[in-house]
Amino acid sequence: MKEDLTWTVYYDTKQLASSSSLLKDVHSTVDSSEALLYLLRLIDTAALCPGNPEAHFVTLCTERGGSERGCGEDKVFVEHKSVVDTDGQVYTSTVRTVDCEWLCSRRGANPTRCSKCQIFRPTLRSSLYRFNRSDELLRSSSSSHTKYELLSSQEKTVRLKNMHTSLTSMKKKNRLMHGAQSAKNA
Repeated sequence: MKEDLTWTVYYDTKQLASSSSLLKDVHSTVDSSEALLYLLRLIDTAALCPGNPEAHFVTLCTERGGSERGCGEDKVFVEHKSVVDTDGQVYTSTVRTVDCEWLCSRRGANPTRCSKCQIFRPTLRSSLYRFNRSDELLRSSSSSHTKYELLSSQEKTVRLKNMHTSLTSMKKKNRLMHGAQSAKNA
């Protein structure tokens, strides 16, 4: 609470947006004790957004260097420091969108996700499906059409080696063909 009666909510040194779905109905200034109690009650009953803590999402994003790339910009990050309790499960890592609202309402004893993490969940599912569907050998072959940014670092190394081998082989064949053609013309 500031001297001009405006308020700001922080979580772990991160300033939370007052435009988040949970806080959007609270006035920017607290001009009465009722308004202050409403804000405090809202924050007290709120839960920390669990993000998307399932192990397969964490593994997917970790293998991609900690982010899910889309449209050339980072959309999510893997947070390893918070322990998230959802549906009776305890997780030590979670995948959050970069614009995660951090606070969300509770449904019974379990927190729901913030709207940003909930909206991004189908994108994570489809990325996981594409990632798992592609065979590692196909993904790393020199003629693969899998986007380079979707490969793990090990697959990138294998693909580069395969491309180098393929290029060397084509150059050798080209030299042999030109040598045979030159000998035939001479």
